[in-house]
Amino acid sequence: MKRTIIVLLLILSSCSLHLAKRTPVSLGDMVYLNDGEEYHCYVREVNARWVVFETEEGTKRLPLSKVRSIDIQKRRKNYWWTNVEDIDDPVLIGALKTDLSQFKGLGYVNILTEKKLIVNPDSTYTVVIREIRGIVDDKGRTAGNLSYYYKHNNENLFIDFARTITSDGKVLHIREMAIEDASSYARFPSYDNLHSRKFAMREVKPGNFLDYRVRIEGKYSEDLPPLFDEILGDMGPTLKGKILIQYPEEMEISVRYDRILAPELTRKEDNDISYEVMSFEMETVSPIIKLPMKPPERFFSPRVVAGFKNEWGGISDWFDTNLKSSGTKIEGKTKEEIYENVLKGIKFVNIPSNTYSVIPKNPTETFNNRYGNSLDKTFVLYTALKENGFKPDLILVRSKDSGPLAEDVPTLSQFDGALVRCDGVFLDPSVESVPFGYVRPEYQGTRGLSIGTGEIVEIPFLEPEDEMSYTDRNIYLSEDGSGKVEEVLTFTGNDVLFFRNWKYLREEERRKQLESHINLVLPNASLKGYHIEHLEDLNPEMQITLDYTAPDIATEEGRYMLLHIPGINYTAYYVGVEQRPYPVYNENLSLNKNRIRIYLPKGYRVRYIPTAINYDSEPIKFTSKIKKTKKYIEYSDSYDTRMGLIPLENYPEYREGIMKMAEIPNRWIILEK
Repeated sequence: MKRTIIVLLLILSSCSLHLAKRTPVSLGDMVYLNDGEEYHCYVREVNARWVVFETEEGTKRLPLSKVRSIDIQKRRKNYWWTNVEDIDDPVLIGALKTDLSQFKGLGYVNILTEKKLIVNPDSTYTVVIREIRGIVDDKGRTAGNLSYYYKHNNENLFIDFARTITSDGKVLHIREMAIEDASSYARFPSYDNLHSRKFAMREVKPGNFLDYRVRIEGKYSEDLPPLFDEILGDMGPTLKGKILIQYPEEMEISVRYDRILAPELTRKEDNDISYEVMSFEMETVSPIIKLPMKPPERFFSPRVVAGFKNEWGGISDWFDTNLKSSGTKIEGKTKEEIYENVLKGIKFVNIPSNTYSVIPKNPTETFNNRYGNSLDKTFVLYTALKENGFKPDLILVRSKDSGPLAEDVPTLSQFDGALVRCDGVFLDPSVESVPFGYVRPEYQGTRGLSIGTGEIVEIPFLEPEDEMSYTDRNIYLSEDGSGKVEEVLTFTGNDVLFFRNWKYLREEERRKQLESHINLVLPNASLKGYHIEHLEDLNPEMQITLDYTAPDIATEEGRYMLLHIPGINYTAYYVGVEQRPYPVYNENLSLNKNRIRIYLPKGYRVRYIPTAINYDSEPIKFTSKIKKTKKYIEYSDSYDTRMGLIPLENYPEYREGIMKMAEIPNRWIILEK
């Protein structure tokens, strides 16, 4: 009897071991030994003395003293899949049948892009993003390096799964060491909210498929009210794109959609709660092409924006009642003095307000911190002007990089900064070098919310004269073709902000920058001296005076001397394509002017000068003149950019004008001895 029991136990033990071996496991863990050996495995047990794990060859048990480190894969959804036969997801099974060869040269293809917003009755929400991609060729190897942003204090981000299905049928799950979480603004603790979760998928090679799903969970709050703003499309073509919004039946939602068909509306029941479901679908989305002067994606991609139903007037009233406007007394009798004291007294940090809080901090806190983002720093100016008897209006604004304001979806989360409007002048107290009355290009030509009136207002483009660069260049030619150059560069607008950063450079660094400039004008030029005016103050205009010499400005050919107009480098590179899929994008309007006077060498006269080119159209205007005297040749031109976003219907005339301008650098001036 005793012997029978022992035999039965042995049989049962054998069966149980056999069943254990048949249980599918993913060899996604890693065990690294001190001698450099490593195992792809499934870790069964780790204790104070041993590690037990399974490999393709079977079960191993090693002393912990021999182990350098262990990387245990998180048991994500369907982590037991090891080969294609294990897959039971019909969506993925269908995607794996895609013939990737038809997309040759495109890098990768998005077989499915699905983005969902699920709002619950208690204002908690879940955003789910799933992508199935096929890697077509070597250009697509970067398609497995992924990054998603979330608000660390308000949300949690989960990677539900991230797996590679290889061309030979293996399923490779992501390793934990390939996941990294980073704070975007860790240097500024009071704004440390936006984080990015980065991860790299395994074996991103041609012929393989990637399948991942990211889930963000959070709860809407007054500081960060709801906003769902998603687009379809990226650098690879998308075969099927879906955007889904699910919300409780009793909730009211505002939605705006562009360049995508109207949604299908359905209802569903879940845990005795009735939900409305909006489903947007698009069968084909073209890949985004890298082109010069391409607008931000939200200007041309299929886009869906959603938020709780509201009115702009009600939002501005709520915002105004929540402002804590008592605070620091800023010195100054005039608007200009108060503006300058705020500008220089508080360091600007370029952190969008909708990543932290749509309500500004108390001005005292911002002033004591000595740094602030656009909203907080502008609110200090707004409060200071108000306390000094002025009547300012706070304007919430949205940068062009974030896409156009969706006016049908009133929510404060659409705005990422602020301006002050006082006596009809917009003020942008951000970067320490912004002159009074200047607005950075990212907010020019946009629309914002007036807190004073509760209305949407236009923040206009500045006039081209306020975004001007003017070059005045005198060139004294010698008989050997070399010459001396006296040059004055005058700037207004965004160029002023760029060059004012030079005040932080050392003398040798400034000189190096200027030497780069003069060598673009005339190769092998040598800088002799320079002077910069208004580098340290807030004057709206800056000037740089240069003295330099250059060899080979002109080429001697017998009794003739040939040269192009020095420093005129217009190019048709940006309009190389006859037709383009996107509008031409200019951050601001601008005016560029040149006056170049070339003094003749002794004993030479003008044999030939090119004819002037003039072009006038809706998007641009270009005029030029060229004249000669006994002593010099003088060329002058003016190039006026008149439109921020140049529509496709205006592209042919824009292109024609640029191509005409590009003829000028190729034309010769001929002097004769």
